[in-house]
Amino acid sequence: MFTRIISLIIKEFKQVFRDPRMKFTLFVSPVVQLFIFGYAATMDITNIPTAIYDLDNTKQSRDVIRLFSYSKYFDIQRYLQEESEINEVMNGADIKGVIKFNRGFAEALTGNKTAHMQVIVDGTDSNAAQIILSYAGTIMADYNYKMLQERSDIYLKRKDIYPQADLRDRQWFNENLYSKNYFLPGRRWFGRRIRC
Repeated sequence: MFTRIISLIIKEFKQVFRDPRMKFTLFVSPVVQLFIFGYAATMDITNIPTAIYDLDNTKQSRDVIRLFSYSKYFDIQRYLQEESEINEVMNGADIKGVIKFNRGFAEALTGNKTAHMQVIVDGTDSNAAQIILSYAGTIMADYNYKMLQERSDIYLKRKDIYPQADLRDRQWFNENLYSKNYFLPGRRWFGRRIRC
């Protein structure tokens, strides 16, 4: 049985190398695809056009807005004044997401309650919408952690009386987590090797 398989493989290789067009298909096409996926196609979503609808307009809501605007993922382009503007900007397709703060956001935070905000995302591209929501979730998780640290510092007065583990992560070979680096292994950035 194995001899038949081996003879079939040998026959197919002979056939492939006999036809010059097949050589091109087998050897040139993968290299071209590697460069296209590495340089042209990217799955990173950055500078998402975003609008803000802030009914609370407090220091806490502005702190959250600042976190979103300082990230490389969200580009705050508009501040909305009325609820009806949300439909207008989302239907216009210029804005991909709206961050909405309800009244009482800061009051709930200072009163040790759960403060509610909303991220409205254009769901026509479901993959992009999921990525945008995960970016927003990460930013809010960082904000919650920062607030928890501040509260614990207030209650305990000193940082060194409670033990804590400080996790510092580092990505090897692709420190910025660019998706094109997954397609081009061992690539160099402008003559600089990627640190190991």
